[in-house]
Amino acid sequence: MASDEPAPETIGKARTGDHDAFEAIVRHYDRMVYSLAYRLCRDRNEAWDMAQEAFMRVFRNFDKYDPKYPFRPWLMKVATNVCLNKIRGKYRGTPTVTDVTDPDGEPIPVPGGPDPAHAVARKDSAQVVRAAVAALPVDYRVIVTLRYLEDQSYEEIAEALELPLGTVKNRLFRARELLKERLRQVKDGL
Repeated sequence: MASDEPAPETIGKARTGDHDAFEAIVRHYDRMVYSLAYRLCRDRNEAWDMAQEAFMRVFRNFDKYDPKYPFRPWLMKVATNVCLNKIRGKYRGTPTVTDVTDPDGEPIPVPGGPDPAHAVARKDSAQVVRAAVAALPVDYRVIVTLRYLEDQSYEEIAEALELPLGTVKNRLFRARELLKERLRQVKDGL
């Protein structure tokens, strides 16, 4: 990505229904939206569907976007809401994780030192952490994903999820506590 935002002219044209301009926006953000969806649901096909639905919703509701503000946070808010609605409809409880690979189904490489055993141990640790995050209740998983994987500020998360800032901080604290407990259990062999 050359810049964080497409040109204002492109966004303006897309808002008026220009399909080429909208396609440029999709190309600019497709990996980011897909990545968010995949990190939340851990299923390649489901993430693809969620990303498509998010872009369709953006296209249908472009008139609700206020061009006085940056486009990316609004897009991420729409994408997050699509993902949450799909996940909540699918899981009716706390999901479990069976997939700890990248979107292509391959183990995520973890750089290691010259010792292959060290690289394997680091890879296993990263998979354990990803599995623990994916097993969080969806409200916590979304906030952890947005904060640590999508690198959004507390304020951006609060805006995207339409939550008070204090609620975001509280849920993030609780999510970290759950993660610590889960990782402690894994370390202790439970």
